[in-house]
Amino acid sequence: MCMPLEEENKKLKERIKLALEGYKAGLYEWNMVDNSAYYSDEWKQMLGLQDEDIKPHLSSWSQRVHPDDLWRVMQDVDKTVAKKEKNIEAIHRLKHKNGEWLWILGRGRIEYDANGTPIKMVGIHTDITQQKLNELTLKHQAQIIEQTHDSIITTDNEGYITSWNKGAQKLFGYTPNEIIDQHITLLQYEPDVEEYNRIANYIQSHHELHTETYLKTKTGKKIFVNLSLSSFLDENEILKGIIINAQDITHNKEMELQLEQSNYNMRQYLNAVDEIGIGLFVVNKEFKVQYMNHTMQKWFGYNLGKTCYSSVAQLESPCPYCKLHDVVEENKKVVYTPTTPDGRTFEIVATSIKNRDGTRSKMEVIRDISDEMRAKNILLKEKQELQYKANHDLLTELPNRFLFQDRLQHSIEKAKRNKTKIALFFIDLDHFKEINDSLGHHIGDQVLKESAQRIKRSVRAEDTLARIGGDEFTLIIEDLLDPNELESFAGKILHQLIQPITINDFRITISCSIGISIFPDDADNDFELLQCADSAMYKAKESGRNRFSFFKDIENKNRFF
Repeated sequence: MCMPLEEENKKLKERIKLALEGYKAGLYEWNMVDNSAYYSDEWKQMLGLQDEDIKPHLSSWSQRVHPDDLWRVMQDVDKTVAKKEKNIEAIHRLKHKNGEWLWILGRGRIEYDANGTPIKMVGIHTDITQQKLNELTLKHQAQIIEQTHDSIITTDNEGYITSWNKGAQKLFGYTPNEIIDQHITLLQYEPDVEEYNRIANYIQSHHELHTETYLKTKTGKKIFVNLSLSSFLDENEILKGIIINAQDITHNKEMELQLEQSNYNMRQYLNAVDEIGIGLFVVNKEFKVQYMNHTMQKWFGYNLGKTCYSSVAQLESPCPYCKLHDVVEENKKVVYTPTTPDGRTFEIVATSIKNRDGTRSKMEVIRDISDEMRAKNILLKEKQELQYKANHDLLTELPNRFLFQDRLQHSIEKAKRNKTKIALFFIDLDHFKEINDSLGHHIGDQVLKESAQRIKRSVRAEDTLARIGGDEFTLIIEDLLDPNELESFAGKILHQLIQPITINDFRITISCSIGISIFPDDADNDFELLQCADSAMYKAKESGRNRFSFFKDIENKNRFF
């Protein structure tokens, strides 16, 4: 028995309705003569519309088409009609009631009358928004991959290159035409298919791998790259190939190697500084210890983070010799040599260094120069002793002939400048040779020492008394105002020396003869002045000894004590 036609049509409409709902589609019919139109319930639901929101007219569609799409779609209709074609397809955007734009795939069939005039279009509008968004996302991602500076490469399961972006072309130098379908091992610095197979097997089971390695460019240049490899799966989660992201880190690697070398060198330098016993010390402007090398720790203990003056110098306030603020605030370089309470002396070279946060600290390079200073002091003392010995008579400790001559020259120059006079005494002990011959040189030496002391007590502190050899002494008297005072000086010397000397139970009496010359009266230079005094001394001896004689009186009377 056949199903009634009405019931069969009803079921057919239900199946069409279900199909349209499943595909997010709606029916439309457009009367191309009077622009009246029909829109199915599914079409209205697709746009979130009710019956009262829409009129049975073409404008219910055209007013909802995106302005950028309407002119293009209507042009497609005109072209289809002009060609008398029946089927038409156009993608455009329709506005949903909530304001969102839906991407619509429109398919329709045009009916013509006997004269070829279009009279009706019947078709389906399908919501393809999600599909379109997916396409746009994929397109956007493809553009990003193509334009990114990173090298993005894909290979198939066998390792043959299937895609090659601009970043890869820039990095490796190959154009897509040159490289696609080539094996990826072409880029390996040392081609190794087995290694690639191991990588592919690893990615198949672990899906990703991150590593660093050397690759080569088209010109053969060796570059160091950071590789990120991941699996490329199809919709059934089956491995279709590998996605490779390569970043050139050659410069970073070179800098890293240089930094490692620099750090190694710095450690070597610091070790060398420690080996030769030089201290390195860094403190900030709050006097907090920031760094101490092993030498500093050996000297003062480990005091990192502590206040330097309390931990190192054991003081309650900054060291009196500290130059921290001069260095840090005025950015000066200073050198100083403090001595610690325990007697150690350090040479400190302090300079300013900049910290990471922009503040400044003081760095000191410190040498313990205690031994050096002791050695220097010993050398200085020895030098002074040598100089003393070179200029003094070791027996009497009086200036010797060399120092006497130097002082006599200076005295004459001074007298010339000041227009003053000086006197020169030439003193010779009487009968000293007889004492040496009869009592011995050791007694003679004692007589010389005692005689020197007696003469020294008779003259002023500012006068220069010297032993110029044997039993001969000289005396320089500066700033002479009254020559008559010389008789008093000479008399004191004669009186002192005539007094008996007792040495080892020997009672010895000795006297002296004195010759006196005056600058500039008798001579105007040191050599002649000494000759004049010597001549006057011999005149005193010839006159009976134990007396003095002036050079100006040699032809006149002699004076005696």
